[in-house]
Amino acid sequence: MWNLDTGRPEVVFTGHTGRIRAACVLLTRGADLIASAGDDQVIRIWDSHTGTEQHALQGHTSRVTAVCPVRVGERTLLASAGQDGTARIWNPVTGSLELTIPVHHEATACVAAADRLIIGTMAGTVAVTLNL
Repeated sequence: MWNLDTGRPEVVFTGHTGRIRAACVLLTRGADLIASAGDDQVIRIWDSHTGTEQHALQGHTSRVTAVCPVRVGERTLLASAGQDGTARIWNPVTGSLELTIPVHHEATACVAAADRLIIGTMAGTVAVTLNL
C-alpha cells in the first residue's frame, strides 16, 4: 500500500507466485483484511495494517479470477470464483471453506448484491441466494 503524500510504499504484501488477478477489502469485526488471488490458485488473506498473511486459502484447482466480500446474516464472508468452474465461500477469519458452488463454466467475476452472490461466467451470469 502506498502513501499518496510521500509516494512511497508503506505496506508490502508478498507471497503469491504468479499474477494477481483479483483483490478486495474485507471489513470484519476486529480487523480490516485484504484478500488477493490469482494464477497460483491461492487466496491470501492479509492484515491491511501490517501486511502479515493471516491465511492461505487453497481449494481452487485453476486460476482464481475474482474475490469479493459477501454478507451472510451478521457475518462478512469471502466469495471467490475461478477458471475451475466453481465459486467458493470462505470464512476469512478462520480460513475455512464453507461452500463450493459448481457453476460449470469458467467464472470470471463475482459481486455481492443484497442477499445474493452474482457470478459472471464465460456462458452467462448466475445469481445465488446464500443461506449459511
